[in-house]
Order: sequence, then structure tokens, then C-alpha cells
Amino acid sequence: MSMVDSPRVPEPSEITSRLGKTALQLLTIEETREILRVSRWQVYQLINTRQLRSVKIARRRLIAQEDLLAYIRELRARAEIA
Repeated sequence: MSMVDSPRVPEPSEITSRLGKTALQLLTIEETREILRVSRWQVYQLINTRQLRSVKIARRRLIAQEDLLAYIRELRARAEIA
């Protein structure tokens, strides 16, 4: 995927069904990367540019499921405006 290509934005229901009924409250960088279908580097870029909120526990960077869903909703809202 080139930098120009936009990743396909999954529906929030698609994410929750993928996580299952016992959905995790905090996602790892790898889980977030898999859900968004982007690279680790891109996930860290989203965090560094404050587009995606994260928390740090000890040395681990984690993304709250609700923050990931909020980011996806924001992407969808921007897509509808454009």
C-alpha cells in the first residue's frame, strides 16, 4: 500500500464482532494495527499526531477500544463531508 492509498475504514460493528463478546477494553499496538490494517509505524504516527489516543502502562502503549472506535467514527465523518 502506498502512502497515497487510504486504508479501508472498518465499520465499528465489524471491529466489535472481530473482538468477540468478551471484547478487550485495551488493545495492543499490534491488535490496533491489525484492525486498521496499517503498519505499526502508522499506528505510532496516529498516536504522535494525537489523532488516536493511547495510554501507557509500564512500558506498554495501549489503545482503549472506545478511543479506536472514536477515531474510526471521525474518519467516517470526514469521508462523508468530502
